[in-house]
Amino acid sequence: DLRPRAPWGSVVVVWRCRVNSMASMEAENGQDETRSKARESMVSLRRRGSQMTLEIRRPGSKMLTSHRLPEIINEIGIGWYHIISFVILVCMPLAEGAGMIVMTNITHSLKHQFHLSTWQAGSLDAFSFTGLAVGHSVAGFLADLKGRRLPIVLGYLGISLLSLFMTMSSGYSSMVALRILHGIACGIGVPPAMSMIAEIMPSDWRPFMFIVFWSFTAVGETYAAAGMVIFMPELKEDSWKQVVLWSAFPAFAMLLLSVARLQESAHWLAVRGRLIEARIVLEHMAKLNGKLSILQKLGPPPAYDLSLLYNVAGITARQTTRDREKEESQESAHASPTEILRILVQPHLLKMVVLFSILASVGNIQTFGLSNVWPELLRHDSHGLQYLGPAQKLMLLVSVGIPVGGVCALISNSKKASHRI
Repeated sequence: DLRPRAPWGSVVVVWRCRVNSMASMEAENGQDETRSKARESMVSLRRRGSQMTLEIRRPGSKMLTSHRLPEIINEIGIGWYHIISFVILVCMPLAEGAGMIVMTNITHSLKHQFHLSTWQAGSLDAFSFTGLAVGHSVAGFLADLKGRRLPIVLGYLGISLLSLFMTMSSGYSSMVALRILHGIACGIGVPPAMSMIAEIMPSDWRPFMFIVFWSFTAVGETYAAAGMVIFMPELKEDSWKQVVLWSAFPAFAMLLLSVARLQESAHWLAVRGRLIEARIVLEHMAKLNGKLSILQKLGPPPAYDLSLLYNVAGITARQTTRDREKEESQESAHASPTEILRILVQPHLLKMVVLFSILASVGNIQTFGLSNVWPELLRHDSHGLQYLGPAQKLMLLVSVGIPVGGVCALISNSKKASHRI
């Protein structure tokens, strides 16, 4: 057959070229759309001195930011989420108070059981308070670095395990090590718990919650004294192990509850750039409180998780809209250590810090210092209330802090009364 044949190969090549050109045009159109969306939702890095801020602009919607969290939490209001979280947090000073008062009241029994000298017996209490101071100091750095939840869980875990190990102690050296570690465990969870209350509670409830929080130190001491009434009514019996385990029971119960129900602070997550996790926490808060409609104001969930960039060159994450970009560009998203130090040494703030440091020192001397004195005084029968035993007298003394804390909490809830005070 000599008739000319159609060049099918060339037709296929031409068709493929046309398809490829159409695909490339669609890809270019898609890229244009992507670029336009990128312009609408743009990630930028802004440097201000030594501080770098990562910003995400998305017009037309108010995104989740650390700046907006207090406003959102106030709109969600108080509810079951806050009740469950507060129960876990408030038991941290309870466990601290119970543990420290038990440590000072079992010293007399330890002295006789381990045949300790007077100096050795007295040093045990000193080591407990040294560990407590170390725990408070380390807690702030750990909470800022790893979050609020971890130190709280570690505190409950440490109190539970170290109290158990303390009942297995066989001498002065092991008791010293356990006393120091137990003090650290008692102190490591308190500052993060305070920070978490400030970050998750609505602003109107914070003064009331803070006072109730610290009043639970007296609740813990009263609980521990009740155990002494049962097991050590004269404060000198050898059944100190039962008292130690009794004091650790709330910490063990809260350890299980905190692992199961306590969530990380949404504010800390947002500041660290973990915006998706912060949104999940807020959704859980709104769901438990019956306020899911509040989250509709935030628009869609964040599409960016900036946590991997946080530790690069001091970057912090922030999301802004075009409406507030100019206003927020004048603010610092996260103060540097130098800036914090400069603020702290200002005369008016330094005066306040010194004043409250003195007040806190006096309060700690009265709270923890007298807990070391009362057992020695109450073991004698010459101090009135002859029909009450030493442990009952101790329980009566430490329980005074409960109604006092309740009155202060009610005063703080009244704007006029708290202003006058």
